[in-house]
Amino acid sequence: MDWIHALSYLSLGLVSAGFVLLLMRIRSVRNNPAQQTERDNVSQHIKPPQEVALAPPIPLRPLATEIIFGVDSNTPAVTLRPLKHEARFGSARSVTQPEPVQGRLNALMQAVPGILVAEQHAGRHLMEVVINGDLIRAADGVGFRAMARGVNGISENARLFDPANLSNLVNAAAVWQVASVLVAQKHLADISAKLKSIESGIETLSAFLDGERRSRITGTYAYLEQLYSALNSGRLPMQAATELESAERDLLSIFDHLTAEFSEEVKRHAQDDDTFGTEDLTKRAVAKISRLENLASDLRLCLQVRTAAWYVLAALPDVHGLQQARRRSIEDAIGRLMELAEVGTSAADAESSRIKSFWNKEETLQARRQQVLSAGQQLHLGIKSNVSAATSELRTMVRALNESSKPMKLLLAVEDGNVVETRLAN
Repeated sequence: MDWIHALSYLSLGLVSAGFVLLLMRIRSVRNNPAQQTERDNVSQHIKPPQEVALAPPIPLRPLATEIIFGVDSNTPAVTLRPLKHEARFGSARSVTQPEPVQGRLNALMQAVPGILVAEQHAGRHLMEVVINGDLIRAADGVGFRAMARGVNGISENARLFDPANLSNLVNAAAVWQVASVLVAQKHLADISAKLKSIESGIETLSAFLDGERRSRITGTYAYLEQLYSALNSGRLPMQAATELESAERDLLSIFDHLTAEFSEEVKRHAQDDDTFGTEDLTKRAVAKISRLENLASDLRLCLQVRTAAWYVLAALPDVHGLQQARRRSIEDAIGRLMELAEVGTSAADAESSRIKSFWNKEETLQARRQQVLSAGQQLHLGIKSNVSAATSELRTMVRALNESSKPMKLLLAVEDGNVVETRLAN
């Protein structure tokens, strides 16, 4: 037991000695300025952790629900919006756009995704392009504005667009060209049928027309064929409206000239050189009616070309409201043509009444009079047939144009800014 007590005393002594040494060390540090400075320097570099102030979150720029191109938001020419229903795209009819139209659509789509489509969906997405047939524009499309519509209505452009990008979006995409070509292309089949019906008439223009007037009719027809080819390939010549206006002036002048010549021919009596009979007089009276028929045919052809030119003009965007005025002018021309049918009948009656001779039997005179009257009846029926056909054509075209004024909806599949498939909504 003695060894245990000894060990306890030894442990207590060691603890006491350590405590004394610690007190001495503390006193030594306090009395040594250099060591105190070193300790302070170390404490300056070791600081307790502090709270870091976080910046407020940047609000996401709201996506537009649609982009409107037009003079104002109430008269959109073209509207773009994301297509949210895949089923609509799947049920639409696939169409092939001409290369120029496809290129302009691509230019438009490359500028759109950042405005309408979130970045995580920018790889492939579906878009709907609504094109109004009744386009309203300023000259050359310069008057178009691009407006973004959000959930709360039209937003300020600066909130959704970089001003430079906004300008590029309108100019580079050639929105008016896209819309105009697509609307005009809806009428290609009608234009083609109209040109085909004119083709045979061009070949049988009467010899009465002088070379200048004949070339103006055939020249207008040739220009309409060129314009048809341009529309078919997806191009719309900017000068088309101007050229069609020039053609209208020429055709209107020719129509007036032919109408006046018809009236003059009616007034000129068939020459009567017969001394004893009426055979030559009858032949000349029938020849007169035949010349009136040729004039009526030329009038009909001129009216056909005018109508075709009007239809092409009406298929283009309305520049100055000329479409309705031109339609009324054509309707007036149809009315004038109908009046000529009655004038032709009166001319035949007048010529038949001049067939009289002491040297011919009554049966012979009656037969010759009937020959002239039959020619007049044929002239009358021919003009009425032309009037009926012209009226029917005009009504058909008006219905087609009214139908085309309804919005056209293109559904586009876009990958990396390029249109990979185009469909036409039902």
